[in-house]
Amino acid sequence: MKDPSRKHPELIEEISFLKQRIKELEQSESDRKQAEEALP
Repeated sequence: MKDPSRKHPELIEEISFLKQRIKELEQSESDRKQAEEALP
């Protein structure tokens, strides 16, 4: 599934963005779980 229009630097940038987004989503999920556990 190679797309010849995509260049190596673009792919590296996209992977970096996706890794950061994953970290943000994991943190958000962790925060949500902590808030849920704090409820009575």
